[in-house]
Amino acid sequence: MGFVAVGPELNDDATINPDIGEVYAINVSPGCWSRGVGRSLLARGERDLREHGYREAILWCLTENARARAFYERQGWHFDGATKVREFEDAEVEEVRYRKTLES
Repeated sequence: MGFVAVGPELNDDATINPDIGEVYAINVSPGCWSRGVGRSLLARGERDLREHGYREAILWCLTENARARAFYERQGWHFDGATKVREFEDAEVEEVRYRKTLES
């Protein structure tokens, strides 16, 4: 049906902030969309990050992925203003960063 992957924040400069975790990936099979699977997976990822002592979490999302962005916003995540461009083979994509406080 899907998966979620979380862990410490990945920084380009290899520094580690012990208070910030990251959702590296979340993916749900299209046949399972709009059935609560993504919501459950994201909640599980957030719980795992909290249990490992993170007080805040970030995730990166493609700027153009309106469906995913709306999903994150419904789950209480907010765009924090950060963007970056990543290169994949011969293409460049822009990503935006979302952030959420992990309440205990």
